[in-house]
Amino acid sequence: MLQKIVLLCLGLAASAMAQADCTPQSLERLNQATRSALTELQAVKEEGEEGGDTAVSPAASEQLHKYKDALVKGIDGHLSCSPTDSDDASLQQTLLPMITLPAQAPESGFYGAEPGIEVTRQPEFPDIVLIHSGFAIPCGDDNVLLAYQRREGKWNRILRWQSDDYKTISGAFGDNVTYHLIPSSQQAAPPRLVVAQGTPWCTSRWSVFQLNLIELATQNAEQRSLFHTQESYIRFTDDDTSALRVKTTPLGFEVRAVVGMLDSDVLTRQGIFRYRINGERVERIQPAAMNGRDFVDEWLQVDDETASRWSQPPAVGALAEQHQLLKNRYGNYGAVRLCKGRPERYQVEMLFSARDASHAKPALVEQQTYFMIKPIVGGFMMESVSTQPDAECAGKDIMVGQ
Repeated sequence: MLQKIVLLCLGLAASAMAQADCTPQSLERLNQATRSALTELQAVKEEGEEGGDTAVSPAASEQLHKYKDALVKGIDGHLSCSPTDSDDASLQQTLLPMITLPAQAPESGFYGAEPGIEVTRQPEFPDIVLIHSGFAIPCGDDNVLLAYQRREGKWNRILRWQSDDYKTISGAFGDNVTYHLIPSSQQAAPPRLVVAQGTPWCTSRWSVFQLNLIELATQNAEQRSLFHTQESYIRFTDDDTSALRVKTTPLGFEVRAVVGMLDSDVLTRQGIFRYRINGERVERIQPAAMNGRDFVDEWLQVDDETASRWSQPPAVGALAEQHQLLKNRYGNYGAVRLCKGRPERYQVEMLFSARDASHAKPALVEQQTYFMIKPIVGGFMMESVSTQPDAECAGKDIMVGQ
């Protein structure tokens, strides 16, 4: 289910679009070319049963490529003819005819259905417009994201973000695409773009999302990805809100999504993925969970380096060994108890089963384990892991029924 992340950088710098023919006839030809490519994409009929990661035929892959190229060429053409003082609504109305098919057009089987275009702008970056166009594919959607900057009386494309050609639907830049411009940490530098997108999948609501931090193109440099990671998450929400939510933080950015737990009785929890940006270095920081039990669950699933940073320094060596032994093992959480004395500490109980989530090591016997955690500003630190409870932690279960 891994996606191949590809940067489509056409040229060495921001795309300064050539002077276009802005006659109504020329602009309508752009519309017709895009509509024709969309019609050909919708005419693709895939055969065979859908599996989890449905195959994409060569014919579908070819038409997907052609449609995206026609779409970007059409948007470039319209933007080159649009006044730089155009508002978002008028730009969107200008672009919609490219994907508006006649009423008598045949209904799409899978590819290219429900095409859309959305033009947005963030108040703090009024000179940059973001243009997002999505369309349906089997069991999900695919998307193209463009950005244009107002400079010297023209719109200049500074981003083209889309998938490479793909052979299975999980290669699409799909479900729950969300994005946000954030200020650069470097003075006088242009903003950067955080993009999160899910992975289409036919048989489950469990999937992965891709997260990228992109440096936009300038007059002297092409766009590039500064950071990429992926995480497991739940594709759909119960209340029709976005399954991926991105926001700016004082130190960087954050993504929230519902994620799975190692305890199948609890099943899911709120996942928090917060990152600090220092120049071109991006590092995950806390908060990582809504409460102490969820912090333990996240600590048991993160990589070794992150687990060590979230462990108390005096015990980091011993905790690294415990993390290696217990990482990704399934089990059932028990009581979470406040311990006596100061500083404030909590004990989290976990009965590990004889199987592990990663299947990377031999199954072990059941094991009752007690995690001692300490609250810090914005999160927790792991203090100790033991097979014996601490007598000072005998209070009531503060997570009972949760």
